[in-house]
Amino acid sequence: MKIVTALVVLGLAASGRAFAANEKSQTTTTTTERKTDGDGVKTTIETKSKSDGAAGEATRDEKLTLEKHFKPDGNTEMKKNVKTSHKSPASRRTHRTEVEEKTVRDAQGKVISYDKNVK
Repeated sequence: MKIVTALVVLGLAASGRAFAANEKSQTTTTTTERKTDGDGVKTTIETKSKSDGAAGEATRDEKLTLEKHFKPDGNTEMKKNVKTSHKSPASRRTHRTEVEEKTVRDAQGKVISYDKNVK
């Protein structure tokens, strides 16, 4: 009797896992763009993902922009901007965040100034 019960429990657990695996699907798309000019480099990376689950469809969009400028005095200025948008079926609203960072380094690589803004 114990063996039969154990086999039934294992069978239900295995079929439940297979069902849960088929229940969710995810699609991710990434786009990268890089531009170089005389005094620096600009890189833009966009990622979009979509998940389908039992509760509905969840989406996440992220855009990362990196700018690096080389100054004549040897200083390097780097700007990083990350915009994120996330919508889950449970909340029914879109959550957006934006983070801006600016770092200035001298010719030896030491940080002169650092600013971070979260919106």
